[in-house]
Amino acid sequence: MDQFSSGASSRFESRKTGKSGYAPACGNEWVRGICEKPRIKCAECPNRRFLPITDEVIRWHLSGRDDAGQPFVAGVYPMLLDETCFFLAVDFDKGGWLEDATAFIETCRRMDLSAALERSRSGRGGHVWLFFEEAVSAALARKLGSYILTETMERRPDLGFDSYDRFFPNQDTLPHGGFGNLIASPRRRQQRLPRRLQPAPQRSMGLSLEHSADSPRTSRRRRTRRRRARARSGRESPVRRGR
Repeated sequence: MDQFSSGASSRFESRKTGKSGYAPACGNEWVRGICEKPRIKCAECPNRRFLPITDEVIRWHLSGRDDAGQPFVAGVYPMLLDETCFFLAVDFDKGGWLEDATAFIETCRRMDLSAALERSRSGRGGHVWLFFEEAVSAALARKLGSYILTETMERRPDLGFDSYDRFFPNQDTLPHGGFGNLIASPRRRQQRLPRRLQPAPQRSMGLSLEHSADSPRTSRRRRTRRRRARARSGRESPVRRGR
């Protein structure tokens, strides 16, 4: 069974219904006399003991296997307890996902926002990641994603964007007693991207870009600095003054 951690989470699957999902990994799960599942839901349990992220968890994630040789991949709940986040992930699924995701990334580049494309574990979809230099509200991050998506659809009306599924974080605010929705973290042993979107050899985690995206505020500051630098260059350069 795959294990998901952000500090930390586990995947479950019902033998009766076949449905699966994720829940925070608990050190007291199924411990006799402490865990009272299924009578008491995990979100309402006073004895929850969350498992932390460790170097071992990170090693398992990067290798894809735990010490017992079982499949392992770490995941993360994007939203922090103060309802901020350090990244936005855009999930593309179904046919046409690659073309839609590529168009989305092109819009990000036009807006001077760095974006990283990762192929999903199934190979039938992908995630576009935007990492922020500082925490921003989940609501703002989702508005940014909606704006980029709208701009992309207007720029590329030939694409239906049927492959777009959702944003991570999924919500603007934390649900009562929960942590929001989990997304699997990118990792080194990932499905290969098409050659034109593959990262440079030294880059890792299966991403098409290595550096982090700026937050909207940081991006604006960077553009302002660039404009000022160009203005100074224009004043100081003999060529630009027409000499």
